[in-house]
Amino acid sequence: MPSIRGVSLVLMWSCLVWATLCRPAFAGDILDNSVKPCVNAYYGIDGPINFGKAYKCFGDNQVYEFLIIMELNGEGTPKNTKQAERTMDTWLKADPDNAINAEADHK
Repeated sequence: MPSIRGVSLVLMWSCLVWATLCRPAFAGDILDNSVKPCVNAYYGIDGPINFGKAYKCFGDNQVYEFLIIMELNGEGTPKNTKQAERTMDTWLKADPDNAINAEADHK
């Protein structure tokens, strides 16, 4: 039986993936010109995948959804669930409506 902590991390990751890839409000943010280079580096559009560049770019633009996913997966930064939790806390403080809605919409 998974621990509560493990379940909460899985739910957090699932919420973020759903919010990032499926929710229209986030789609507009992701397609914004300021984060287009971040998305391009992450997915390897117009060049090779560069997780380090993508992580820095998403951080500079405060795209918390991608930062958390990358921290959980160890993409462009060491895999670190504690850091992902801190980033989630930062997102909740910086943009509570979207952060809470991403979690609430998934339940």
